[in-house]
Amino acid sequence: MKEKYECVVCGKVFYEGQGIRIKREGLQLDFHSSKCAALFFKRLIEESPSAECVSETAKKLIDEFKELREKRSKKHI
Repeated sequence: MKEKYECVVCGKVFYEGQGIRIKREGLQLDFHSSKCAALFFKRLIEESPSAECVSETAKKLIDEFKELREKRSKKHI
């Protein structure tokens, strides 16, 4: 029988293999949909007392995704 999880944003119950589950350093985040995950992370960043804690990582990820987009666009040319 599959495990059940509860979305931390809306409380909807979903089964293993569905939704988005993130576990890091003892923190378990379960989201039944990408919409709930986006809402959670948007508020997390907006309400964080210090933007410095995520700005370096965000800039690094933006650069990585930009490189991936450029590589993909070069393949199609």
